[in-house]
Amino acid sequence: LAELRKRVPIAIVGGNHDRWGDDFWERDLGAIYHPRELRFDIGRRATLAIHGDGLTDTRPSARVLNTILGSATALALFRMLHPDAAHGLVLRMQPMLGENDRGSSARLKAFAQQEAWARTRLGKEQDVGLVIMAHTHHAAVAQLSPGQQYLNPGAWFDGFCYAVATETGAELRTFTG
Repeated sequence: LAELRKRVPIAIVGGNHDRWGDDFWERDLGAIYHPRELRFDIGRRATLAIHGDGLTDTRPSARVLNTILGSATALALFRMLHPDAAHGLVLRMQPMLGENDRGSSARLKAFAQQEAWARTRLGKEQDVGLVIMAHTHHAAVAQLSPGQQYLNPGAWFDGFCYAVATETGAELRTFTG
């Protein structure tokens, strides 16, 4: 990322495992970073990037844990852990937080809920032309209203999928090497 940053700007939104980065992303990489939600422009197109973790999950355990884990105190404490201990803790908490172990129908439901969330958010913020969300790993681009799109780039490890967003639109691509 440091080498890429020499050629192009990089914007990062914290996800499941990297929201504890504090000022690392900006200080060491020169990237634009926010742990939850980031607004930036792609050309003249206002863009909102948000990971999506915990936004639409209706399970009480996930809501409570996402609230606690997103707190400044929890982030500070997590940064103090040795990486091996932190990884073990994340593995133990994963069944309460993630969608990955809940089956494909639950993941598709989570994806549909995120798209609905994006539609609602775009309805409230007419100046935003693109909402980028992830977390469900379900790649999709949807035209939600004229000039407004929802983009989920999917997951690189699920078929080498990635997204390209420009001032005029977004599209999904597959790396073929």
